Amino acid sequence: MLVVSTGLSPQVVTETLWSLCIREATPWVPDQVVVITTREGARKARETLLDAGAGRIRALGLDYGREDVAALGGGVRLEIIADANRWELDDLDTPAAHAAAADRTMAVIRQLTAASDRQVHASIAGGRKSQGALLALSMSLFARAGDRLSHVIVDDAFASHPDFFYPPAAPTMLVGRDGQTLNTTDARVRLADIPFPRLRSRLPLEIFAATHFAEAVLDAQRALDPPTLTIRPSADEATLNGRPLALTPVYFAWLAALAWDRRSGGIGLLRRAPDREAIGRWRPAGAPLPKQLDAEHLEEWTSRLNKLVRHSQPALYDLKLVASVGRRPNTRYRLTVAPQNIDWRET
Repeated sequence: MLVVSTGLSPQVVTETLWSLCIREATPWVPDQVVVITTREGARKARETLLDAGAGRIRALGLDYGREDVAALGGGVRLEIIADANRWELDDLDTPAAHAAAADRTMAVIRQLTAASDRQVHASIAGGRKSQGALLALSMSLFARAGDRLSHVIVDDAFASHPDFFYPPAAPTMLVGRDGQTLNTTDARVRLADIPFPRLRSRLPLEIFAATHFAEAVLDAQRALDPPTLTIRPSADEATLNGRPLALTPVYFAWLAALAWDRRSGGIGLLRRAPDREAIGRWRPAGAPLPKQLDAEHLEEWTSRLNKLVRHSQPALYDLKLVASVGRRPNTRYRLTVAPQNIDWRET
């Protein structure tokens, strides 16, 4: 799938296709072209690219004897950006319009990258600068190892020229914006591959159901930031990365004891001789500790706390909230959250 973000210059579609299908040593021909654009951009695309007889995509394929490329012109998928009321937008000239573009771009890329047997190549050459940024960010969130991101570079004299859509097989003379004659043999069209980080494997499941781009970015940031723990002993509550942890009274006491030790500069709580006083200090009222508190209790509580985090917050699946340090018989349990990221709230 080739995904191109465009505005009022649909030429970037054929310029990208020419670069991928004709110029590259190993041609890459998509099964379909997806264009993310505005209502006015879609009108321009229909007029210039998609017309069955004179469409420039078809012309590109026929010009170079590539029926597979020519056939792409009949199946272009137009993704028109619309607002919250489903009104198609003519321009992205307001913050609300940019938010709508962000949501639509994210939805398209997320849907296209859902199929494991489909490669996605996204071009950020067209449309407003913000459209290219949104497309690149969406690719960073959802792209897989084989997906690509690129920008097509065209000489200024030919860029957005109303009659230049790709370097034709036979040289053609055009009239430039300054009235001078241009020879298409002088046109340089180059495809720049853009390296980008692929964050998909590090993201929480919530991001694959997010309605809005801003929500998805917030979820991604939470997953990538160092974990933060908040303890509210007066309410017997704990949150990890802003999300509540469903803890039994005993597990809360164990976590609170570890957090207090960690933020106080301690070296962890000893396994073989559980500090009943340190743990019981944070025990919720009416929730007694086991009468014979031993190392097996601490081991079980630690294991269950770590499992709770993995299952309740998939983004932190690799995080071991409580780690064992040192060798037996001097093994200690210590919280892995950095002391500066522990927020202790007495009220």
